[in-house]
Amino acid sequence: MTQKRSVFGRERSEFDRGLSFFDAIYGFAITLLIANLDMPPASAWRDLDALLSSGLAGQLTGFLISFVVIAVFWSRNTSLLSEFGALDGAAIAANLVTALLIVLMPFTTQGSATPRPASCPCRPHCTPRTWRSRWRRCSSPARSATPGA
Repeated sequence: MTQKRSVFGRERSEFDRGLSFFDAIYGFAITLLIANLDMPPASAWRDLDALLSSGLAGQLTGFLISFVVIAVFWSRNTSLLSEFGALDGAAIAANLVTALLIVLMPFTTQGSATPRPASCPCRPHCTPRTWRSRWRRCSSPARSATPGA
């Protein structure tokens, strides 16, 4: 018995539901970007230099880059899907893979745009939210011992 592949034509509600689902993923990903911004302390807002040195500039740069990347992906996806007469399994699978990459973008933004404390021994892997727990793990004697010492 052969199973018939589902193809959702443009005139069917499943086509619109698929497009709405993918649009929602892009919207949620952009919304999650703002959650990655850490508010600077109140004292940083009194002076522009203090505000910029608090790490906000780097975070905003990461936010803007990620926002533009997600918006461009959404725009290209919308243009591409507007040419489709139907959605089949391959088109849905390709969009799901793209959606997975888009959903991961806010988390990669968090890791690349968040300032790291200079005292963190695992500096490339630390964020302010986790550096205290990682400090203990990274500074263990087995990890920090120099060979031959």
